Amino acid sequence: MPCNRISDRNMEKVGQVINRRPMNVLRSFLGKRTCVRLKNDCAYKGLLETIDAQMNMILREAVEYKKDEETANFGTVLIRGNNVLFIYLDTA
Repeated sequence: MPCNRISDRNMEKVGQVINRRPMNVLRSFLGKRTCVRLKNDCAYKGLLETIDAQMNMILREAVEYKKDEETANFGTVLIRGNNVLFIYLDTA
């Protein structure tokens, strides 16, 4: 499933953590399936291995999506934080 759709259930979870510090929320995603949408309309879905203060992150078992189509499977990807549009947990 492409990761450009945010379900109502995901929005409820966002509402529950709205008052928490952003980095604490992102650190809570470590080891979980996460979707990262980039500014160039590309998306990656994988296990969030690490994230730093600049939002640079490493995803394991990463899958790349372009225009809602799976385009590549990667073992590990490094995503530069300044390219990130948004991040959310993949509950699918």
